[in-house]
Amino acid sequence: IECLAEAIQTPLALGGMAALAAVGMAGAGRFRVSCPRDHYEPVNVYVCTVLESGTRKSSVMKAVRQPLSDWEKDLVETSKRPREVANARRRSFQKQLSQAESKGHDGKVDRLASELVDHPETHAPRRLVDDTTPEALTTLLCRNPALGVFASESGILSLDRYSKGSNYEVLLNGWDGSSIRRDRLSGESMGTDGAFLTLCLSIQPGAASEMAKDPKKRDRGLPARFLYACPKSTLGHRRFKGVQPMPSEVRQGYHELIREIAASDGGTLAVCDEALGLWYEYAENEIEPAIPCEFTAMKDWAGKLPGAVVRIAGILHLAQHGAMSASSEISADTMARAIQFGRYLTPHAQSLLGIPARDRAKQLLRWAREHQHFTARECFNANRWVGSMGRLAPSLDLLAHHHWIRRRPTERSGKRGRPSSPVYDVNPSTQNTQKGG
Repeated sequence: IECLAEAIQTPLALGGMAALAAVGMAGAGRFRVSCPRDHYEPVNVYVCTVLESGTRKSSVMKAVRQPLSDWEKDLVETSKRPREVANARRRSFQKQLSQAESKGHDGKVDRLASELVDHPETHAPRRLVDDTTPEALTTLLCRNPALGVFASESGILSLDRYSKGSNYEVLLNGWDGSSIRRDRLSGESMGTDGAFLTLCLSIQPGAASEMAKDPKKRDRGLPARFLYACPKSTLGHRRFKGVQPMPSEVRQGYHELIREIAASDGGTLAVCDEALGLWYEYAENEIEPAIPCEFTAMKDWAGKLPGAVVRIAGILHLAQHGAMSASSEISADTMARAIQFGRYLTPHAQSLLGIPARDRAKQLLRWAREHQHFTARECFNANRWVGSMGRLAPSLDLLAHHHWIRRRPTERSGKRGRPSSPVYDVNPSTQNTQKGG
C-alpha cells in the first residue's frame, strides 16, 4: 500500500481501502469468520473512499483490481471448452425438441424437455462488473458465487435511474449473501442463497454526500453498509521528480496473494479467545454506549460496526496467511489492528452520516435556552451526542453568528497550561421566545 501511494502519489487510505476490498473479494463466498452465538461474518466489504476529481483514483483502482481481472480471464479461458461442449449439446436437444413438437411426438417431447432442464445454458464466469442494470447484476449474482465492482464513479449507486422505483435490493442482499431472486418475463425464475458482492468505490464528495443523505437509500440501509474514508487530498503536494515506481517483487507478491486466496478451497476462520475478548470489550464498552449519544445520528452505521470489524479481521488474516488461513485462528494482534481500523473509519463516517452543523446548532439552542451562560466544556458534557469538542465549535459559532449566544472575550490570566474553556452568554430574547412559545 505504501509503495502504491508513493508510485502514484495518492493518499495511503485510497490504496488501503481498495486493497482491503480486493483481498476480501478474493475470499468472498469461500471464507467466513466464526462469531459467537453461531453467527458468521463473510469477508466481502463495501468501501467508499471520498476524494475530489484529479486525484488519480482510477489509476489506483486499476492497479488494485488487476490480479482480480487476470483471475477472471483465466476462469473464462479454462472453462471455454467445457462450456462450448455443454451449450452445443443443449442446442442439439432444442433442435430435436422443436422437431418432435412439430411432428406431435408427445413422449419424445417430454423426454427432450427433461433433458433441457438437466442441461441449462452455461455462461462465461464473471468476477468483476462495471456499469450495469439491477436486472443484469441480479442475473450475474445468480450465476456467480462472488462479484466485485471497483469504480471511481458512483454509477452503481444510481440503480434507480433504470426504472421509476428503487432497485437497491440486490446491493442490500449481496452485502451478506442473502437470498436473491429474479423472475423473468418468460416465467423462468432464477435465484441464489449465497452470492456475495464487493463494492469498492472512490467517488467525489458530492456523490458521497448525495448517497449518505438520500432518504430512500438511508431508510433501506445502503449507506450503513459502507466503510468510509475521507483522506486529505495530495493535490498540490504531489512529487513528479524522484518518485519511486512500484517494485516488481511487491507487485508480484500482491498478485500471487490474490490468486492464492482465490484458488483456495476456503473454510471457516476461527477467532482465538484473546481476540474475542478484545472484540467484546470494543463492542460493549466503546461502541454500544456511544450509539444513544455520540452516534445518535448514525445508529444504522454504528450498529453494523462491530460486525464490520470482524470482517476486517478476517481480511487481515487472509492477507497474512493466504490459502492456509483456515488452518490457524485469527490472533489477538490481528483483531487489535482491525479494531484500530474501525476507530480510524468512525470519524469519516460521522462526517458523512452525522448531524450537520446547522442541525446540531438547532438542538444545542434548545439546551442553551435553559441557561443564562455556559462554558463550551459544560455544553459538551451535557450534549455528548455531538461527538467531540471539534464538532461542537462550528455549531456554537453558527449560534453566535445569528446572535443567539455571544462569546465572552478571552481573559488572559498570564498562567501557563491549558486555556480555560470559552464562556458564552445566552441572548435573553432566546429565553423569552421559549416562554412565549
